Amino acid sequence: APKITKKPTDIDALLHTDAVFLIDVSGSPKPEVEWIHLGQTVIPSGKYEIIEESTTVT
Repeated sequence: APKITKKPTDIDALLHTDAVFLIDVSGSPKPEVEWIHLGQTVIPSGKYEIIEESTTVT
C-alpha cells in the first residue's frame, strides 16, 4: 500500500515569495502524488512547479 514516509510541514511564506513543500512516498507500484491547494488540484504552470526525484516530490 502507498505510504507517505515524510509529510510536508506547515510554513509561513511572504506574498510573492516561493514556498517549497517536500514529501517522501513509498509503495509498489510507485504511488501517484496529487497536490491540492484551496480544494483544487495543483497543475504545473508558471505559478506552480512540481518536481519528482525518485520517491521525493516537491
